[in-house]
Amino acid sequence: CIGHPIFELAWAYLACVGYGELDHRVVEEFLGLPYELTCRFWRDALRSYLGDCSDARLLEVEDMVRIVAYARLARRIMLRNAQDTVEGHQTLELCRAQLSALLDRVDSLDFMQVK
Repeated sequence: CIGHPIFELAWAYLACVGYGELDHRVVEEFLGLPYELTCRFWRDALRSYLGDCSDARLLEVEDMVRIVAYARLARRIMLRNAQDTVEGHQTLELCRAQLSALLDRVDSLDFMQVK
């Protein structure tokens, strides 16, 4: 999927935060930085991208991004038939739980609309 920034931001979220949620070492080995720093980098980069915005707006857009990110991560696990491994099963359960919570409160992925 291309054409809307949400899709690119979802990849950035996964690289900085998502892939390391269950095991921080995954992101630390991939990026060569401490997980806490990559999480802070993600949040600062998103804030920079959005420009001057409130913390509430930042979290609102991050939730939209996380929906795409967790859907992608779940798809990746299923395409690789990794749900039968311990790590894959745990990751898929994380995705399900996060998506369930996010979809209860987010009704659009279009953060480009002026609020």
